[in-house]
Amino acid sequence: MLNNRQYKCLYKQEFSINNYSLVPIRHNDNEEIRNWRNDQMDLLRQSTILTKEDQINYFETVVANLFVEENPKQLLFSLLYNEKLVGYGGLVHIDWINKNAEISFLTSKERSNNPNTFEQDWLNYLDLIKRVANHINFIKIYTYAYSIRTNLFPIIEKSGFEREAVLKNHVIINKHKKHVFIHSFFCDEIYYRKASKDDLKIYFKWANDTEVRKNSFNSDKISIENHTKWFLNKVVDEKTLMLVYFNSKNELIGQARIEEKENETIIGVSVNNEHREMGYANRIIFNASKHFKLLKDKSITAYIKKDNIASIKAFKNAGYKFTSNEIIQGHESIKLIFT
Repeated sequence: MLNNRQYKCLYKQEFSINNYSLVPIRHNDNEEIRNWRNDQMDLLRQSTILTKEDQINYFETVVANLFVEENPKQLLFSLLYNEKLVGYGGLVHIDWINKNAEISFLTSKERSNNPNTFEQDWLNYLDLIKRVANHINFIKIYTYAYSIRTNLFPIIEKSGFEREAVLKNHVIINKHKKHVFIHSFFCDEIYYRKASKDDLKIYFKWANDTEVRKNSFNSDKISIENHTKWFLNKVVDEKTLMLVYFNSKNELIGQARIEEKENETIIGVSVNNEHREMGYANRIIFNASKHFKLLKDKSITAYIKKDNIASIKAFKNAGYKFTSNEIIQGHESIKLIFT
């Protein structure tokens, strides 16, 4: 059970790429991690040898508490390659208000001493940790590394991190003054524009996506005739805000619609199939909600099926608060509000 814990702030717990997987840190990995840390203390902010008792106590108190907090100070993960533990790390010194965090990562000395394995581990880990940062709507993640790690800096920069600062003579390692290098990665920006009549076909595709229909209160497929009539009406309706979102590669990633009805204002969001599970949902929700609030000072309501766990967490990550349980068209649902 201790190896299957879940972070409350993540609606996706496992991230995978190229046979690598990042999973919430597993209790049974504590001893292997302890050995790695003791073997490489010069790379870490660790001044004394960790005993078995130290490590067990840390995992049973500090680490265990991370899984019960809404906004923990750390998100720690085990890195697996072909299902085998090869590293560990995460986001530490998390600033939930300003949405940034430091990256930590460590593998065994043996893997670190192999240049090809070292680069492969780091590149894939950085790709995965970027996905975590996008999921929690962060703006920036950064590395804090000593100047003795010259082999690391080209890899970090290859992954898209920029050298943001050098803290000269900032630490003493083996009685020698060393610099600290800070490299930063600014999470994928999203952009938006108002929807136009030219977007009719892409909206039709999104509306009839299998997952979208499954999570809708009316799961029936939509005909092109009904969609055309509805869309051409809504896109010019002054009471409806329709925004199309795309990323820094100019790829369409989804849409948000906020409608002012008689008694409340309701939001609906969908993400393009190819861009799901990349952290875009909560970012679109947050951005669209903030945009609407700048235009009109009204609260926004979201109604979501109770079994749509991913959407519920995405809305909560974007600042929506649970208000009540509802039955909508026969479906158990919840009501959330953004104020």
